Amino acid sequence: HSNLPRYKYFRYHSEVRREEEMMSVTEVIPYGHKVAVRDIQVGEPIIKYGESIGRAVRDIKKGDYVHVHNMEAMRGRGDL
Repeated sequence: HSNLPRYKYFRYHSEVRREEEMMSVTEVIPYGHKVAVRDIQVGEPIIKYGESIGRAVRDIKKGDYVHVHNMEAMRGRGDL
């Protein structure tokens, strides 16, 4: 991952405060991937663009990379 840009801070639109906020990330987040904008407890849904796309399989801190290592996708599963 050494060739990925390393952005420590970024701006996002907060649905809670309904305004833009700045936050820092805890690790390299590849372009187009997910980052937690709040702390997420194990078992909580992962929300992307207002829809649940999975659930946390471990606690995720604000600023953490959200991907297959800490979430279970619920879309495309034939068992649900």
